[in-house]
Amino acid sequence: MAARSAPVVILCAILCLSFLAAGTALAQDKPNDERSLISKSEIAINWMKTALRSQSQDLEAARRAKDTKTINCIEDRIVEIQAAITDSEKALERLKDYAFRKALDQARAEYDRIERNRKRVEELLELIKSCREQIASGKSFTEVTEEFSGNAPSEDPTAGEPGSDSPAPLPPTFDSDKEPPTQDEPEEVSGDDDTAG
Repeated sequence: MAARSAPVVILCAILCLSFLAAGTALAQDKPNDERSLISKSEIAINWMKTALRSQSQDLEAARRAKDTKTINCIEDRIVEIQAAITDSEKALERLKDYAFRKALDQARAEYDRIERNRKRVEELLELIKSCREQIASGKSFTEVTEEFSGNAPSEDPTAGEPGSDSPAPLPPTFDSDKEPPTQDEPEEVSGDDDTAG
């Protein structure tokens, strides 16, 4: 199983790196006029859609193979990628409207929104790649997800202490007819003798 998944992981890593390189190239030169704002935004959205298609194909392959670890690596992040694309498409429509009205500042604000979404998709692709690499390296899925969620388990402060496995003793039962014991005299525990009679 591990031998078969190694080529898939390598292919995924190559695809993710190519998507990241393309995304970085998109961000290098910032457009200044309305036409280039629209053009760059459309390129960024198409790049995000290509990334989504690729990850969707990987997710479907993982579902067919019933590979729950890979499914969990990809599934939630695909939802975030879809949300970024939807938000970017709405921003592009507003950008086009502002560009038509020659409102360059508002058009730039929409372009910046699309760029933030593109960068978020890059981060998500990096997380998917890293998650899949860690699974392929033999880390347990719990370790991988805790690492990404920021909830990595810290060492148990009670580990190694004598008696740390035994539960804490229960407090004495409350009896409303008796006065609470003082420190000098221990509390008397009533036995079965009191009830018989």
